[in-house]
Amino acid sequence: MNQENTMKTYMKINEISGIEGNTAVAMGTFDGFHIGHDKLVMTLLEISKNNHLKSVLYTFSNHPRDLLADVKNQTKLIISPEQKMGILKKYNPDYLLFLEFDDYQKNIEAEEFIEEILIGKLGMKHIIVGYDWRFGKKAEGDVRLLKTYESKGFFKVEVIEPIRIDGQIVSSTLIRKYLDEGRVEKANEFLGRPYELYGHVVHGKSNGKRIGFPTANLSKETNYCTVKEGVYVTLTSVCGKNYKSVTKVGRNVSFDDNECSVETHILDFKDDIYGKTISVKFLSRVRDQIKFNSLIHLSERIKKDIDFAMNYFENIYFKEQL
Repeated sequence: MNQENTMKTYMKINEISGIEGNTAVAMGTFDGFHIGHDKLVMTLLEISKNNHLKSVLYTFSNHPRDLLADVKNQTKLIISPEQKMGILKKYNPDYLLFLEFDDYQKNIEAEEFIEEILIGKLGMKHIIVGYDWRFGKKAEGDVRLLKTYESKGFFKVEVIEPIRIDGQIVSSTLIRKYLDEGRVEKANEFLGRPYELYGHVVHGKSNGKRIGFPTANLSKETNYCTVKEGVYVTLTSVCGKNYKSVTKVGRNVSFDDNECSVETHILDFKDDIYGKTISVKFLSRVRDQIKFNSLIHLSERIKKDIDFAMNYFENIYFKEQL
């Protein structure tokens, strides 16, 4: 990755100016930003360096499909726009185009987009895209169209072929499926990092505190993709420091509470963190939701959940970090 912090960021397409010289451009929605996306961006940096080109990372702050969907059918986000911005900034390209996908980009003809934006505005000499990348009006632009421009000498095209794990193509769609099934280890393998939720700590109903296991209740965006209801081994980050934790996702069925929540019991932690922003990284699934008939049985089960988590950290997690 580039070492010098010289990156310039643009948030709107009509604000792009001052890009001097020739560029290499990587394009993608980067929904979830998995290991295939990492390969694409690393290829951008390598090509730009080897060919003395400025690196341009072109992506979106929203999901392009959302312009075609109503509110109920909007794409569930694996990562928030803020998380995606944070991830992309670490690569430190020369230019980060973190643009709102709008009607202009939705309706522009594919050839016009290539000629006016990529070549005209960005000075592109090399483009890096995934094998299934589509762009322009009615998504008519594709790798084949880009290749016709390459054959005429306008620019070079680098196509990133799919990455497969156990015969399955790594994709955001499959990651959502794994999260929906509670298979966080598999989702994390595709992501290349733990699935993570950010949010503010808000006041809950203090059910955990009443039985001796206080929890941090996480506010979350309604369009977040959330894991299957159940209990998980997690790492909770508070003020930049990670703590072992156990997290429940879903309804408090033992208290007849049908409101879905994300509640984290942070081990060996007693600080008051109401109102602070924390993140929860999901590492392993412990169990499904269970309705307990007594608080004693619930308390005993939580103790077993904590033992499960401690065993996981001691015998699995920390060995994987070596």
